[in-house]
Amino acid sequence: MTTEAVARLSLQVLFPQQPELESSDLERAFLKADSLFAGVDIVPPHIRFGSHNVLFAENNSPMKSEDTEKALGDVRCDRALKELVRGHESHVVVSYNGEETNPLQVYKLLTLVSSVLCTRGASAVVNCNGHACADSRQLLRLLGDSNWFRVIDEEMPICFVISAVTCHCFDENPYYFARTYGNEFLNVPNVGSCVLDRQWASMEQEIIDTFSNVTSYMLDSGNVVAPGDTMEIDGDDMFIRFCTEEEVARTWNRQVNEPLQPDEFFLESPSGLLHIDFSPTFIYHSARRLI
Repeated sequence: MTTEAVARLSLQVLFPQQPELESSDLERAFLKADSLFAGVDIVPPHIRFGSHNVLFAENNSPMKSEDTEKALGDVRCDRALKELVRGHESHVVVSYNGEETNPLQVYKLLTLVSSVLCTRGASAVVNCNGHACADSRQLLRLLGDSNWFRVIDEEMPICFVISAVTCHCFDENPYYFARTYGNEFLNVPNVGSCVLDRQWASMEQEIIDTFSNVTSYMLDSGNVVAPGDTMEIDGDDMFIRFCTEEEVARTWNRQVNEPLQPDEFFLESPSGLLHIDFSPTFIYHSARRLI
C-alpha cells in the first residue's frame, strides 16, 4: 500500500469532554504502556517513536453523527456503549505518517497509540472505515499493565477495532445480512452472510469469529479467497463454503454484475464481498482444503 493510501487509515478516540493532553504526561503514559515507545518524542500533532510518526488531531467537538452511527453498527455495541459514544463532546483523530506501509500493521500501531490516549479519560475508540467501536475500559482491561503491542499483535481479534461486523435488517424479510466493512483498506474482500432472523442470536458470535478468522487468514497468508472456495474451520475437518457469484445473484434476485441500486448499499464493497453460506447444506466434513 502506498503512503498516500496508508494516510487514509485512522481511528477516532472519543472523550466526554475536552481532554488534557500535555506532552510530558503523555510521554510517561507511552513509556509505561510499551518499550516500543522508548525515546518517544511528542510535539503536537506528532508522536514519533522509532521509524513511526503518528499524528493526533484534537477536535473540541463531537464527530459527525453519520460517522458515529457507522461505528455504532458494530453488533457488539450494547446500549450503554451507544449512549457513551453518542454523548461524547470531544474527539481525537489518530492517523499515520511514518515508514510502515502494511495497512494491518499501521492499524495495530494506531490501536496502540489510541489505547494510550484512552488512559486520559476516553470513553471509546471507533473506526469509521471499519464500522467498529470499542469501549475504552474493555480495551484497557484486555491490554493489561505492559507490553501492549504484543497483545494487540498476537491476541486482539481483528474485529475489535479494525474490521467489525454490522447486521442489516429488512422489512418483511425473514433474513438478516451480516457483513464486514473497511476490508478494502486492508486490500482484501469484505465478508458477509445471510442468516435467518430467528437464528441470529444463537449464531452471532460464530459469525463474528468466522468473519474475523477469514479476514485474518487472507491477511496473514496473502491468499485471497474467491467465490466457490471452501475453507477449513476449527481445525476439526469442518469446512465452510463461499457462495459462487451465480448463487449470490439468485439470493438477491439480481443478475451477475448488475449495477447496484441505491437501496442495495449494503452490498457495496470496492474490494469485493464474499458470501458465506452458514446453512447445514454447506457446513460439512469433506471438501477441497483451501488452507
